[in-house]
Amino acid sequence: MMMPENIENYETLVKQGMFSFQFTFIEILLSQPDILRNFSNESFTSLARKAISVYEGKTVAFDKYSYYGVSSSCLILARILKLTNYPEFIRILDRYPELNILNDNGTSGNKELLEQILIEVKRIFNI
Repeated sequence: MMMPENIENYETLVKQGMFSFQFTFIEILLSQPDILRNFSNESFTSLARKAISVYEGKTVAFDKYSYYGVSSSCLILARILKLTNYPEFIRILDRYPELNILNDNGTSGNKELLEQILIEVKRIFNI
């Protein structure tokens, strides 16, 4: 099982980068609206739990993952909020218009936005 903290097991920056990209690849794939539309509410909860766990693990090793790495975890969460029409998505969007950039490009350098997405998803899914 891939765990974000396992990045420390790789000795070179190249190998750490390859490991980090594996997460990003999987997260970008899972965050695709066409994939997420096939999820049930129960599956959304499981996916949200895993994305939050990975996000939190990546923030511990932020110097290895950077905003690009943590953003892909939050992209899953943001798209769950958007696709399921949670009003929290609109509230976050009103406060942070750059949420559209995250949804379109898959990355954000706004830590406050990423944390707000995390807070709302934890609250909604009782995580």
